[in-house]
Formats: sequence, structure tokens, C-alpha cells
Amino acid sequence: MERRNEKWRRGSILSMIILIVLASQVSTGPRRKARNLGLTEPLFEIFGMLDEYITRFKYRGGEPEPNLIERFYPGEVKFADRFESLLGTHADLAGLKKDWTRKIGKQGHIGFYSRDWSAMLNSFYIKVNNTVATLDMKIFTAATENEMLRFLRGAYERFGAEDKSSNILMYNAPFKTETIGLVLKKLGCRDVAVFWLGGMPASYQVHFNPSSVVPKNLGITRIVLKPGYFPEHWTIYKTIN
Repeated sequence: MERRNEKWRRGSILSMIILIVLASQVSTGPRRKARNLGLTEPLFEIFGMLDEYITRFKYRGGEPEPNLIERFYPGEVKFADRFESLLGTHADLAGLKKDWTRKIGKQGHIGFYSRDWSAMLNSFYIKVNNTVATLDMKIFTAATENEMLRFLRGAYERFGAEDKSSNILMYNAPFKTETIGLVLKKLGCRDVAVFWLGGMPASYQVHFNPSSVVPKNLGITRIVLKPGYFPEHWTIYKTIN
């Protein structure tokens, strides 16, 4: 009788352990899946800093450039330095090799190159059509508030307004600006809209009324809900509801 009770107690304990494990898997499934993708907070900021001028991939043929991580203009040295620092931090967290090369072009353009890093970053992009690729919004499905803020920090640091107002300007990057708008909306921002100004290149500007967590993380001090220069020439490209 005592032996049967002991077996019953052991069986009950084992059943409870199994139930606890299963419950933890159900409650943390999406988060665990995101972590399995190798996503880190520095990587979200890297995604924010990546340009999508026309497309992340080659416009002709729509294929990724096999070695390119990112390029910066000659006047973006501080952004390039920040970008390289983020690469290093992500490498430490994800256990990746720091095998990229930083090259300076004849006109001062800064490029970062690595086949493995390029392939890793490009794996998070999806084709919109035969030529254009953009960041896959699925990476934000299980993203934390801090991860989304890091993405916005990267975007605002490189493309945000110098006067610290609530707008982000990019050229020939309609899908990236829309992604920025969607993330702003997920963080509780209101009046989020992407404005368009035709030209060569075309301008896309995201305006928003920031939620309480956004200004202190991005350094925004002024709320501006529409373009201030030549406002009559801008039209609304996308309203983020």
C-alpha cells in the first residue's frame, strides 16, 4: 500500500512538471520563436538605420548584393561609427564573427561588407515585387517595447529631423517609411501619416504625435504633424490607422 502511494505521489509530481513545461511553452512560444531568429535589441536599431533607397536589393533584377551590409554618405561618419558599434554589440550577443570590412570610397562614401552579415540581414527582408524588397514586418510580431524603440531610435538618429521635431524623412523609400509608421502606431503614437513629395528623388516624410514613451527615447522636443516647407506641394501617401 505504501509503495503504491509513493508511485502515485511520484506520478503526480511528474504530471505537474509536464503541465508547467507545456504552459510555459504556450505562453512564451512567440517570444521564443523571435529569439530563435537571432534578434537582439542592437539588431533592431541596425534595422532602423538601414536605408531602403529605392530598395534594399539591386533594383535591376531584384537580387541582394552578396557582400553589402550598408553604405553611408561622406557626411554620415558619426552614423557609420554608431552603426559599426551596433554590429559589434550584436556580434557579442549573438556569437557572430566580427568579420566585416569597412571601406572608404574615392568620394568619401563609407561601406561595410561581409558575405555572412549581408546574408543574415537580407534574410529579414521580403520582396514586394520583382525589384523591390523591404523589411519584413513579422519581426515586430513578438517584439518588446524596447526592441521597437531601438528600431525607431536607429531610424530617427539617421533620418530624423535635426530640429528634434516629430518627423522622419527618407528618399525613395515608401515601404521603409510605412514600416516606421506602423511601429510608431504599435507604440501608441497618434496622427501617424506618411507624406509624399514628387521629384528626383521622391521624398517620404513620416509625421506623428508621439506617445509618452517615444519622446524620451528619441529626444523629440517638438510635435509637427505635417511638412513645414512647401506644404502645398506635399500630399498624404499613407495614413496609418
